[in-house]
Amino acid sequence: MTRFRASVALAALLVAGTALAACGGSSSASDTTDTTISVKVRAFYEVPDPIPDGAPGTVIRTQSVAVPKGAPAGARGWRVLYLSRTASGAATVTSGLVFAPSGTVPEGGRPVMSWAHETTGIADDCAPSYSGEPTFSTKDLGTWLRTGYVVAATDYEGLGTPGVHPYLVGPSEGHGVLDAARAAKNMTETGAGNRVAVYGYSQGGHAALFAAQEAPSYAPDLTIVGTVATAPPADLSQVATSLATDRQLYGFGVLAAFGLHAGYPDQVSLSQVLAPGIVALADRVQTTCSAFAFFALATQPFDRVFNPAVVADPAVNRLLAVSSAGASAPEGPVLIFSGGKDTLATPAMIDAYLNRVCPQGAQVEVVFEPGLDHGGINKDDFATAFPWINDRFAGKPVTPGCPVRR
Repeated sequence: MTRFRASVALAALLVAGTALAACGGSSSASDTTDTTISVKVRAFYEVPDPIPDGAPGTVIRTQSVAVPKGAPAGARGWRVLYLSRTASGAATVTSGLVFAPSGTVPEGGRPVMSWAHETTGIADDCAPSYSGEPTFSTKDLGTWLRTGYVVAATDYEGLGTPGVHPYLVGPSEGHGVLDAARAAKNMTETGAGNRVAVYGYSQGGHAALFAAQEAPSYAPDLTIVGTVATAPPADLSQVATSLATDRQLYGFGVLAAFGLHAGYPDQVSLSQVLAPGIVALADRVQTTCSAFAFFALATQPFDRVFNPAVVADPAVNRLLAVSSAGASAPEGPVLIFSGGKDTLATPAMIDAYLNRVCPQGAQVEVVFEPGLDHGGINKDDFATAFPWINDRFAGKPVTPGCPVRR
């Protein structure tokens, strides 16, 4: 959940009459939506009304993007608009990026790596595809492409496209990740096959676990060879309780409130979760994407940010449990990177996930680094994740059970 291009000049609201300056910056400097995005790019995200019929992963339109430096010669990239499904199963339209190498397409198609990005916010301008680059490093993108992979990178539902992003609503995220891989396969110019690896960090780790969990029933046409989840907030069932004691979670809790309401509008209202002052800023939260200090919220009393009743609210807690990964076993093996000093995607969350899926026969390996925090665990994961994914496509066996590597 780092790389907070995350929303929200929220701190201005928290004390009546107090502006962002109280949090170390001015509102005019911090509340900045990117206005440099061209009219042509913005028009790309316009969704047909009505949404066209079609299977999830059906491509509505594409738009060429420049391939970042470091990519191999001949590689190509596209913005893509494709059909997907909401958490409740309704048709929706999602955006993302697809990159493909050049050269001869192998029999059965190229392998696909479907990337799930970390928290960027909930406003449309927070969609990574606006920039034309995925959120992982361009060096890593070049490595994937040189090795022959097609890379699909969803924005998730509601980022870029109309509607509010259902932040941390697991089924929605998982559908977006799987349907990005389907969209890549449906683009004949990519040469993509139906064998897919899923890889995500932070929010994206959560999305990756849900993609692996949803795949058997939602995307039986795909074969998930393996899933890598780095610092995934795998278990959300205790989040409402944790908000009352952990101020670090305030910013993410606000985004999650908007996400729950977006994913389940008839089941959870914003006022069930948030304090009135935050609810009053709904339009601002949903339309602002900035890099200002996200943790400004942590300076405020709990009841200035949240409705105190949220801790015991049965509807909220039930839906947080629905978005806790592990209700069913994932398709294919899973590799998790976890930091012992991670206070956002805590080791306890990983343990809860293991306690759910391991008795179901899942194969989950955990790389545990006791000295690393949420950001630190993401710095070196690629060096292990890349060969691990290569081995999954090669059909090499994994260690059975749920071993923890320290």
